Amino acid sequence: MEIVSPTWCLKNQRCDCCDEQGALYFSTCPNCRQVVLVCDEIGTVFPNPKDLTQAIYGAIDAPTYVCQNCGKASFSEFRNSASDEILSLGFVVGDYE
Repeated sequence: MEIVSPTWCLKNQRCDCCDEQGALYFSTCPNCRQVVLVCDEIGTVFPNPKDLTQAIYGAIDAPTYVCQNCGKASFSEFRNSASDEILSLGFVVGDYE
């Protein structure tokens, strides 16, 4: 049996880059635990979950785009963020689902 961690998304914010069709889910670097937001519609990565004005379009599918904190893992290698990682960024339980 394989246990898969849940995918946590921002509750009241959608992705502006795809006309708000995509949910923004939290994803964590497997090396340094840097948390980013990713659009589940087109794979845009928001490196700072608290500032959605900076985006890397299509980064989830491009191996040349790597974690901006450690520079080791491509965004496609990131895993679903755990609730405690999201809370450590200053979000509260009602901010994500």
